[in-house]
Amino acid sequence: MVLVSPFRAYLLDARKACDVASLPYDVFTREEAADEIALHPQSFLCIDRTAAILPDVDEYDQEVYIKAKQLMNESIDTKTYQKDQETRFYLYRMIWEDTETVVDSTYDASTEPSSSHMQLGLVAVVSTDEYRSGIIHRHENTRPEKLADRIDHIKTLGAQASPVLMTHRYNESISELLVELQTGSHLHADFYSPDNIRHTVWAVDSARNAQVELAYQQLDNLYIADGHHRAEAAAQIGDQGIFAIIFPADMLHIHAYNRAVKDTNGLSPEQFLKALEEFFTVEKPAPDELVSSLNPLQRGEYSLLLEEQWYRLTLDESIRPSEVLAALDVSVLHDKVLKPLLGIDDPRTSPRIMYVGGSLGLDALFECTRAFGDKDSSPLAFAMRAVTFHDFFNVADSGQLMPPKSTWFAPKPRSGLLFYSHAG
Repeated sequence: MVLVSPFRAYLLDARKACDVASLPYDVFTREEAADEIALHPQSFLCIDRTAAILPDVDEYDQEVYIKAKQLMNESIDTKTYQKDQETRFYLYRMIWEDTETVVDSTYDASTEPSSSHMQLGLVAVVSTDEYRSGIIHRHENTRPEKLADRIDHIKTLGAQASPVLMTHRYNESISELLVELQTGSHLHADFYSPDNIRHTVWAVDSARNAQVELAYQQLDNLYIADGHHRAEAAAQIGDQGIFAIIFPADMLHIHAYNRAVKDTNGLSPEQFLKALEEFFTVEKPAPDELVSSLNPLQRGEYSLLLEEQWYRLTLDESIRPSEVLAALDVSVLHDKVLKPLLGIDDPRTSPRIMYVGGSLGLDALFECTRAFGDKDSSPLAFAMRAVTFHDFFNVADSGQLMPPKSTWFAPKPRSGLLFYSHAG
């Protein structure tokens, strides 16, 4: 049984939504966040990734979190944020013009790609007890320094600034309830972000609180899609709950999380390609073939960028393990290529590997290899098919963890439209 709770949010002045609301803090490096803040000085990143505005301070120094608290208090004092008068749930909707998705055969035709993608979810506080007991499943590990950062951030602010993205298996009554709730809810904010995604937030009538709570009690589990460090940090701090946006799985898109590697680990490009032939069929695309056509859509398909030349790789399926986690394309890539051939022992900490969300396209991988900057090192990149929800749920239900950066969810909810204060 899943327990969700209403809360009294601090709500952003809707007139400032375009200037303040930002992508989640962990999408950005410190330098990228600084660049984003330079473009949008009122960005919520000033509170959520405060190290970006303190370039001369260690990013995990207590001064960073104290500054974040100061900025949060100032935003309340100036009424940029005002506390809701009622304890309630909220709705969050995103509409995105999308051309890429992976359809999971376990869902019906409503999950097929379309030119316009919409997802509607519930903003709530979920039980930390349920997280600790495993009712809320995770699928990735956390890194100690990143976890410590969020613990210090949440403790100092006394608030959770960015919601954790959660999902659940399709439930018809919940999906119908979310649509129904829009009708009687108060429209709080409705705007387009710079990436042309429409974001809408409603405040649900508090008279519906009990109905919402009962509806979600039908679920056996929730699953963390994005925000593992935020969830773990909140659970370690206390029993105040975890600030979350919960989208039904049939509304979410999982994209691949592609990899770029700085060098071929001492192998010449010819040696590396020859080594791949033990596990893959290696083909060059036709000279007139568009790069966009190389985006892998089938299980066992990969695209390789090496010395600015694309190759199509097709896995020899006879070597694919039968166990669900080891059988994932992302696991096969790590176990057969990244670790033994390229020497990436720990993909969480290696400075030789970078990750690129699949929704950004193959051109982003090309730019990533160029960003490594060493012309003599033969940087390379891999694109693969996204993990399906079928595998996502099976791995999480088994209690196993996927390799780091296995899933990329897009579009991503904006942080800063509302936040959850532990003061109530």
